[in-house]
Amino acid sequence: MKRMTVFCAALVLVAAAAMAAMSSYKLTYGPANTLVTITQVNADKWTAQEAGVTYEVEVKDGVNVTFSQGGSLVASGKLEEGKLKLKTPDGSFYFKVKFKEDKTKVYLSDEDEEGYSIKIKEDKYKIKRGETELGKIKFYPDNGKLKVKDVNDAELAVSKDMGRLTAAPAGFAIPDLDGPRRYFLLLYLLAMNK
Repeated sequence: MKRMTVFCAALVLVAAAAMAAMSSYKLTYGPANTLVTITQVNADKWTAQEAGVTYEVEVKDGVNVTFSQGGSLVASGKLEEGKLKLKTPDGSFYFKVKFKEDKTKVYLSDEDEEGYSIKIKEDKYKIKRGETELGKIKFYPDNGKLKVKDVNDAELAVSKDMGRLTAAPAGFAIPDLDGPRRYFLLLYLLAMNK
């Protein structure tokens, strides 16, 4: 009986440690300071919740990617040679991401050859369309805030608890990116540790 109690206690500790390893962040954006809660559910799955809507990205085996909104599949794809092309369930283009050594490229249509770039420059990420700078992401270690700003230094999004520089909220500086695609990019870049 004593062994069973010790075994059960060990299982509880392992489960508690696993839960503690998962991450949860809050991010606000826009003039109304809209709140988004971002959660790492497990090693493969991240979610974002805003106004009762849940967005979810799951990356299985590091290559198979699904994106859902409100429990319904929106798009899926496979990461191959640093490129991910998501398609809707009917086979239509949804989103494309390319990873290179020092930058990430985002494409909103199949015809888009230029895309948007998210490139690390010293202590920040710069978001551009061609040569036009759209914004930047910077982590401020003195106050622990991660901020997305436009080219005029206006704050577009802020997180007080991400605790590091990440490219994940770059979508808040891309004006043509709609809400669901913005959340896909946010969650996918977090899942890929970018």
